[in-house]
Amino acid sequence: MIGTSAKATMTVLAVGGLLSAGLSACSPAPAPLACAAQPSATAPGPNTTEIISIRTTPGAKVLTVASYLSAKPIRIATANDAGIARVSYPVGTAAPGYPVKVTVAVAKNGGNGNCSTTFTPKRVASIAPLTAALSYHYVVPRPLPSDPGVCTSLRPGQGGCGTVVITALISGFGAHGGIPTCPTGNPVDCASQDGASLSGQLSLAWTISCPAGQTSSTRNDVPVSLGPGYQSNSPKVTPYTRVDNDTAQLSVVVDLPFGPEIASCTSGPRLDSLSASNVTLQLIGGGYPTSHFSAPGPFISTPETTSMPS
Repeated sequence: MIGTSAKATMTVLAVGGLLSAGLSACSPAPAPLACAAQPSATAPGPNTTEIISIRTTPGAKVLTVASYLSAKPIRIATANDAGIARVSYPVGTAAPGYPVKVTVAVAKNGGNGNCSTTFTPKRVASIAPLTAALSYHYVVPRPLPSDPGVCTSLRPGQGGCGTVVITALISGFGAHGGIPTCPTGNPVDCASQDGASLSGQLSLAWTISCPAGQTSSTRNDVPVSLGPGYQSNSPKVTPYTRVDNDTAQLSVVVDLPFGPEIASCTSGPRLDSLSASNVTLQLIGGGYPTSHFSAPGPFISTPETTSMPS
């Protein structure tokens, strides 16, 4: 198998041989061909395409070799009637700050010329992250309903056994274009607008006791998805949730899944404890950087409002 370096050498030799063919020993040496090369960007960003423009004699054959840190891809082209040839190289994830030298050889009718140019993939500044302060509270009816059927609702936040609310005050949008305002001036008109969506999961634990003579029920580490779905909403960053240009406040409302435990009581179920842990949220879309927020907990719901660190 022929390696890349060998192929490059063979190609250069082949081009030189073809262009020198037909010259007799008495022929005068051809004049050197003009050659000048220029990159489309001297410091291209990642995942862009670098265009190398070569100016030489019209109709000249052009061969280029780009010396990346780990590869040397070759391009071959022909100069047009204006003496211009263009070849492209993907920047991809080339090593930032490492100069890529592009060597150029041109040839026509036995004459040839050489030139080179350089481009250096630039270092990209880190993306300013979004940050969030998370808080948690629950609302549970007292007494709990005796009918487990009222725990489920097709509309999040309407379950009759109570709700858990995770509120995220997210900041940092100003560095990414900010949060738009509603054209009508009334944020309610833009409540259904598309935007970055907040979702995630948490774990719940609870104990529900029944009247004397009946067994209490304890559940631990019950996973609950945070929107979208029948049990939870899916809040978005829109003018409706906008606090200011840099900040949005989103609340995920989750219906509490107490039905099976309530069903185990013949009457008078009572919530003795409720806690949340392993809260993880992710914000995706809207042209903002994908962001992840978490609060490990556990967060005990006594009293009814418990703050969580960001």
